[in-house]
Amino acid sequence: MDAILKVLPPKSILKGVFLTHTHIDHIYGLKELLNLFPNCLVYTSDFGTKALGSSKINLSKYHENIEDFELQINNVCKLCDGDSIELFGENYVLTVLQTPGHDESCLTYRMGNVLFTGDSYIPGLKTVTTFPHSNKKNADISIMRILRLLNECDIYPGHGEIVKSFKD
Repeated sequence: MDAILKVLPPKSILKGVFLTHTHIDHIYGLKELLNLFPNCLVYTSDFGTKALGSSKINLSKYHENIEDFELQINNVCKLCDGDSIELFGENYVLTVLQTPGHDESCLTYRMGNVLFTGDSYIPGLKTVTTFPHSNKKNADISIMRILRLLNECDIYPGHGEIVKSFKD
């Protein structure tokens, strides 16, 4: 949360947060962020909306040092595969790819030659599919979708280093 606030200019208005998936390690600062920016929209998948409201689904219930995370808000925007959202004008369009596997809520976002993959694809690591709402077959399909874009896009995974595309 502090890292996000550090990069925002003073008196900024945060209009939206795009969730790559709804595991607690990716959403734990969301309540605090929404307290600071109550009109901020939260973009997630249909399953992600369920996970935001359930400490079992978002796995916060199973972490000793984390308070159960349950969020009931009206400003959630459900995204589907192929949706496009215009950001900062027509030159910045974010396109949604549903990439379930690591979790049913997983989304990957493409903007130009950049892919935000969350935990659907972390270069050099196997995708974890041992959680309650994981699915190895779906993860394999999602990874193949992402790998097809490696020559065109830089990868910004949910953990680890940014990986530059092979286009250079």
